Amino acid sequence: LSDPGLASIARTRSIADYVQAAGPQLERCVYMEVDVAPEAREREAQAVTTLCADTSNPLVGAVVGAPIADGTRDEFAAYARKWSANEFVKGVRQVMHVQPTGTCIREDVISKAELCGELGLVFELCMRSDELADAATLASLVPGTRFVLDHCGGHHQLTPDTPAAKRNAWCVGIEACAKAPNIWCKLSGLMGAQGGTDGASGE
Repeated sequence: LSDPGLASIARTRSIADYVQAAGPQLERCVYMEVDVAPEAREREAQAVTTLCADTSNPLVGAVVGAPIADGTRDEFAAYARKWSANEFVKGVRQVMHVQPTGTCIREDVISKAELCGELGLVFELCMRSDELADAATLASLVPGTRFVLDHCGGHHQLTPDTPAAKRNAWCVGIEACAKAPNIWCKLSGLMGAQGGTDGASGE
């Protein structure tokens, strides 16, 4: 965080800062994992569930980072079982848009998604915009698990310069996801991250 370009985030932020920034319309909120290093996942989950237990703030639940792509089945099972026992943990996520193509339909990931359904955990999907067909495939293979598709399926990645083939892949993929009864779409990040404000194409 010594990079001058990161000066705006090179500081400690508290839940009180968030509440102040959100304004009076904030009633309740759920924490979303922030892709911490694998060795910091337990510490992140512990810190945020401790905050959830503090009724003086509006944080009521958490989606925690989990070893979905980089852990064994046994490692994931132990982690998921431990944190699903915590009343504040509602789901798990590991961002997929930095993983090799096809990661979410690997046999071990399918098995981990099945376990989430058994434990009552939501399985969050943070995908590249042109890989949503894989998300729909995963959901069809694991009908007993609830999936949440983050950032409207990566819509913010679609800038005016995005090739037509990639835009079409998003359109086809988001339609496939919309047909899946166990996928919920989260409307978030539509005008930020990779696409910037230019990602607001109106499509």
